[in-house]
Amino acid sequence: MHVKSAVGLTSLVALLVVRTWAFWQRSKKLLIGLLVYGVYLILAIFESVMLILNVYKRVHDYKEFESGLVVTLYHGGMFYMVCILAVTLANVIFEGALPSTYSNMFNSLQLVVHSVLASRILFRLRDSNERVRVPSMLVMTLDAQVN
Repeated sequence: MHVKSAVGLTSLVALLVVRTWAFWQRSKKLLIGLLVYGVYLILAIFESVMLILNVYKRVHDYKEFESGLVVTLYHGGMFYMVCILAVTLANVIFEGALPSTYSNMFNSLQLVVHSVLASRILFRLRDSNERVRVPSMLVMTLDAQVN
């Protein structure tokens, strides 16, 4: 996307937000709600694009590639992205559907899910790396015991 297109699109969205805000007698609650809802919606779109790009790359370039690293990154990453996208979409839906007192209900959950799943990917990568090393050590140990 060109810079001019991005600036134009941002201007159009800002105009719609300001017009809606003006019709609502410049309600601060509405303005904050629109901005927060917009941020979550942009985040959900961004996460969806990231998910699609990763699936495409795996299918297109790494279809036959079964390296432990690629498999671990792909499967862990896809699970991670789907879970994060689900929590983000829950934030978008509940932000619009529930009263403002419940609007931040899933913010903490989103941060926790991000942290836990990112850590799980790192642990799985470490585990996958150790599994690659362990068989050679086991073979040496078995050879030593047989002789």
